[in-house]
Amino acid sequence: FPEPSLFPKRKGSDKCDTGLAMSMIMWTDKYFFPAIHRSVYTSINSSTPGIFTTPEFLSDRSSLFGQQVDLQKLKLDRPQVLDQIRSSFEWVEQQLNDGREWFLDTTTPGVADIQIAINLFFLGITRGASELSADKNYPKAYEWFGRFRKFIKENERPPANISAEEALEIAKKYKPLSARKAQLEDEKDLYRKVGDYVRIEPEDYGKVPVIGKIVSLGSSHVAVRPNDVDQTGIEVAVWFPRIG
Repeated sequence: FPEPSLFPKRKGSDKCDTGLAMSMIMWTDKYFFPAIHRSVYTSINSSTPGIFTTPEFLSDRSSLFGQQVDLQKLKLDRPQVLDQIRSSFEWVEQQLNDGREWFLDTTTPGVADIQIAINLFFLGITRGASELSADKNYPKAYEWFGRFRKFIKENERPPANISAEEALEIAKKYKPLSARKAQLEDEKDLYRKVGDYVRIEPEDYGKVPVIGKIVSLGSSHVAVRPNDVDQTGIEVAVWFPRIG
């Protein structure tokens, strides 16, 4: 991995909790975030940002989650939604209770910190569970969150403005498979092989399919070249995890 890696080593050690960090992505994406998202619609009031109740936004969210957003029905789900958010907060607080700097006690923030911070950031914007999301309830979590935001602010780089044409030319220079040639074949996969045409979409929400040819297989990934990119002149591969 490049340095600093999204999977940094533990403090005072040369060991890395890569598997644990990856498994946390499943928790935050499949349980923490959906509960936070639902909390918006179970508590519509005067403090809710207006964009979250516009017909256009509700239609978009209905499409994302594959079911109609019914505000009146969702209000009945609020106790369960708060239970789920509270449980996730408790896990975060327990992990940070020993005074560690970063979530997995690493030298720098890693993917685990990023995944949790995204959810706390979104919760702050939506205000869907304001009775829970406060430093008085989870002081260690919000102390860590402030530390994370400070780290990002101190290390951010200003973006460079370029034209669409410049971006296209840059993209044409790079090949997506060069770094993972070793994983082009996986003889243990009895059902798929490089060259097969497949349709892939998430199993939970955001079910926008990608249709194309498999260009790489590994024990934890499938990479597909989409059908609709040939006309761009860019060699594109979309990488999917096997789980989720």
